[in-house]
Amino acid sequence: MSTDRDPLAAQNLPHQRAPHSEAEVELLTAIRALRPEGDYLVRGLATVISSMPPIPPRSDQSAHDKALVDTGAMTAEDVAAAEDRLAQGALQLVQAAGWLASAWETVSLDAASAFLHRTPQDIVQAADRYELLIVELGGGRRIPTWQFTTRPVGHLLPHLAELMPALLNRWRPLAIGRFFTTRQEDLFDEGMKTPAAWLEDGGNPSEVLDLIDAGLR
Repeated sequence: MSTDRDPLAAQNLPHQRAPHSEAEVELLTAIRALRPEGDYLVRGLATVISSMPPIPPRSDQSAHDKALVDTGAMTAEDVAAAEDRLAQGALQLVQAAGWLASAWETVSLDAASAFLHRTPQDIVQAADRYELLIVELGGGRRIPTWQFTTRPVGHLLPHLAELMPALLNRWRPLAIGRFFTTRQEDLFDEGMKTPAAWLEDGGNPSEVLDLIDAGLR
């Protein structure tokens, strides 16, 4: 018979979760207020965080750090500061923040259906024909919002179908979004424009295609 002092019995005890901190409770409450969108964010962020490499112990970095100082690439103070940031999960926070930023700039398939006045099935079929971009985030299909027009509201950017094959051949979806929302010096019309604004304002799609072919972002 095992007792509570038996180490084997201790191993078989159910895992005891630490109570939520005040910050965790506040975050969960805010996310739950988003309802279905909140569930997607929780699942997606959990997947991103669990896929990250663990924060390395300081001891694992010592030899590498010494080499950086010995070669003059960094000072001892710079190395110490970098170690502090790594120990606090700086790289993991950057990855999580990047995912949240990209997730925030997408909408669900149902939301896109309402915005575009098209059925979800029609939108999926359009994506299969490379007429628009759908991404997988948090276990669900999401539509990046840079593809939507604002003048008039409720349409896709013109010429996406002409550009999408080249875009997908060049970049991953997140990089495509950054490209479309970054001002380009070669798209000049009363000031530099983003590719999205250029197309929305009636610009020649060949100018955007030239930038894609050149690999600019």
